[in-house]
Amino acid sequence: MTDLGKLTFATTEKILCELMHSAIERIRLQRLTFTTFSKQNSYKPNVPDIFTSADQEAQEIYLKGIEECFPEWGIIGEENELRKPSQNGVWITLDPVDGTRAYARKQSSGVGSMIAVMAQNRIIMAYVGDVMTQDIYGFREDIPEGRLWLDFRQQYPLHYTEKELNQSTLLIATRLEQYPEPVKKIIRKFKSYQTNWDGIGMRFSKLWSGEVNALLFNFKHFTPWDAFPILGISEHLGYRFYIWDLEKQKMVPFSVKLEMEPYPLQQDIFVLHESFYSRL
Repeated sequence: MTDLGKLTFATTEKILCELMHSAIERIRLQRLTFTTFSKQNSYKPNVPDIFTSADQEAQEIYLKGIEECFPEWGIIGEENELRKPSQNGVWITLDPVDGTRAYARKQSSGVGSMIAVMAQNRIIMAYVGDVMTQDIYGFREDIPEGRLWLDFRQQYPLHYTEKELNQSTLLIATRLEQYPEPVKKIIRKFKSYQTNWDGIGMRFSKLWSGEVNALLFNFKHFTPWDAFPILGISEHLGYRFYIWDLEKQKMVPFSVKLEMEPYPLQQDIFVLHESFYSRL
């Protein structure tokens, strides 16, 4: 068989972004015609969940493309708890529809699609696509900045834009009164805060684009298809993760353990740029 040469980051990125484009088009086509199903996840057996026909079809698009283009890669997908072992130490995670409940409510925003590639226990590239705007946020480890593709076409570098604390907005994931008092005090240091229940990737996209300047979220369960894309892009852009330490009575760095299987993680986590931490 003819050897077509070495697989590069640039080639891999083009293939993955085309797969994402195709998956997003399929999700958009089903916005008014999808079917909703109930499901029970093995990692949280007592919590009812849902998926849609769009989740299934988008995952099938990713799966077919990856098996054709990267047959040795391992695959971890959200739907049907998809697992395919890796033959070369490279893994890809698939979250075909990020924000399934928002999609099922027929929201006009807050729905995404996410993939990430893991090798040697580190995230080497990741992409988060906005289903409604068709923008893609992403990074690959051979390029220092992140990238944003507007409507799949125009490409721009992603950079952190510094702001003073009293001019900054924090995005939170639940009502203010539900947080413990030390966390509330930190929230009140910001000029303003917004509450948002979009898919987790869509919440983080507001941070990467500069629409908000910090983020507070809760990983009730760590799942690789949710975690790897947001961790990879955020850390590449210089964002770090912090929690409130009850014993030390201050914010401390927090390292999210990267695992291939879901595990419980009931933790409020602040996401701040590394240059922002000292101002809190």
